[in-house]
Amino acid sequence: MKKDKSYKDGLKIDRYQLDRELEQQPQLYMNWALASAEAADDKDWEKQRLDIVRAKAEQDVRKNPKKFGIENTTEGAVKAAITCHPKVRIQTKKYLIAVKNDRILTKAEAAYKTRQKMLEKLADRDIRLQFAEVKVPIAYKEKRVDDSKKLLRKEMKRKRKRSGK
Repeated sequence: MKKDKSYKDGLKIDRYQLDRELEQQPQLYMNWALASAEAADDKDWEKQRLDIVRAKAEQDVRKNPKKFGIENTTEGAVKAAITCHPKVRIQTKKYLIAVKNDRILTKAEAAYKTRQKMLEKLADRDIRLQFAEVKVPIAYKEKRVDDSKKLLRKEMKRKRKRSGK
């Protein structure tokens, strides 16, 4: 499984390139959803293989218990011999790896769903900010009006002096 480390890189969102991020999101999600589905299938297949290997190991143990160090063929002894059978141990390890991969990719898929929601919220926020009315505090408005009045008075004085009135 090569994707378990790289999903972290794709989760980062560039706030300054939201349009690009929004365009890429469906494909990214689809890639991880497919990988997650494949991992679930692999896990199921490995479980079936494990069941088959266990069944064959049980046949071997029951046919020749002495080969596996069993003198009294009790159910507990047979189960222990099956669990310790080399083929069962190998297949169990493969199955556990498949389970781990399935869990990781399921979480990655969920993370990309969360990424999609974050992108939608960021886009909504940007749209709201783009069309939001600018709110200027009253103190700034008053200062601006006062500055404008002063400027007008100066201009009027200058014009009066020029015209001689």
